[in-house]
Amino acid sequence: PARSDALAEGIEKAIRSAGADYPPFAAVVLAGVIRPARTGGGHIDLLRERLVFPICDELGRPIAFGGRKLDPEQEPKYLNSPASPVFHKSRALYGIHRAKRSIVERKQALVTEGYTDVIACHRGGLTNAVATLGTALTREHARALRRMADTVVLLFDGDEAGQKAADRALEVFFSEQIAIKICVLPDNPDPDDLLRSEGGAARVDEALRRSTDALPFMASRVRRQFEGRGLSARQQAIEQTTAKFVDLGLNAMNGLRRQLVLQPMSELFGVSPSDLDRLAKSLRARPTGPTGEGAVGPMQSDKASIVEIPPAPGTAARHRARLGAERRLLGLLCVEPAAASVAGDVAGAGTQPLKDDIAPEEVVGHRHTAKI
Repeated sequence: PARSDALAEGIEKAIRSAGADYPPFAAVVLAGVIRPARTGGGHIDLLRERLVFPICDELGRPIAFGGRKLDPEQEPKYLNSPASPVFHKSRALYGIHRAKRSIVERKQALVTEGYTDVIACHRGGLTNAVATLGTALTREHARALRRMADTVVLLFDGDEAGQKAADRALEVFFSEQIAIKICVLPDNPDPDDLLRSEGGAARVDEALRRSTDALPFMASRVRRQFEGRGLSARQQAIEQTTAKFVDLGLNAMNGLRRQLVLQPMSELFGVSPSDLDRLAKSLRARPTGPTGEGAVGPMQSDKASIVEIPPAPGTAARHRARLGAERRLLGLLCVEPAAASVAGDVAGAGTQPLKDDIAPEEVVGHRHTAKI
């Protein structure tokens, strides 16, 4: 209901009626669907005037709730109940209790972006579909899926948010022994919209067959950014991509897995695997301590950092503002690390600690990334 205290009032009545047979009010508050009012006392409902989706663990036990807005003017579009002793969004997968058996049988997990995409996939026969909850695929997600599947396919529409999530999945590839593929749907529709259209299921099946390994997908995007911009820009793209892979752990990989990374890069950039191998070995991963200066490139001093990709034309002012904001935020966290645990309202994710909602991949300044 649209009322601010409908759920709180209903639960209080249920407790008075059922007594000890009903969970205590404090448990409902801890679950995050009801929270203390900031003024005037009492409690208010977090997911009022929203369609609510129960989020369950592998055994089908509800551990959290997600709400989609019903009023077009309401923001954000999606809101999750906050982290709790049983719910961590970096580990939870929507629909896992229904998809688990199919994932095991197919040896493949299909990861989408939202609740309705999962429902649409299951209705369309793709019963191995799950969704992350307001975050990109994490190592914890990959570890859970690795017990059931050999391959994870990320099913995205073609918008920028989906592309960024695909890029962030690379970190998972380097840290976990599981194959990750990217599937971008034709004409940029939501999976839900496409599956509802005439012939949509066949188009989704075809898109899944054309899924691309995460490494060449990311490298090809970088290459497109520099096509037609001259030799120096091409060199920068190669060095930028190689440095990112080194940061993610390329130089710690064994021979075979290392070659599986270098070979697609070689084909995309037109550089021999041996040259890429030498370039990677000449770079060192950026330190994670507070004094790190960034990745060191060939022929650079220890205090030099790799050159950042310049902002797109017409966005220089916004880029400078973003760098300034990052610098101030990270400066605060360096002075007062405990601030990272302070919870705040995050669009689409409910109330979350800052440390759960900022990732190094989202930081545009390379010097800043070393601070994370």
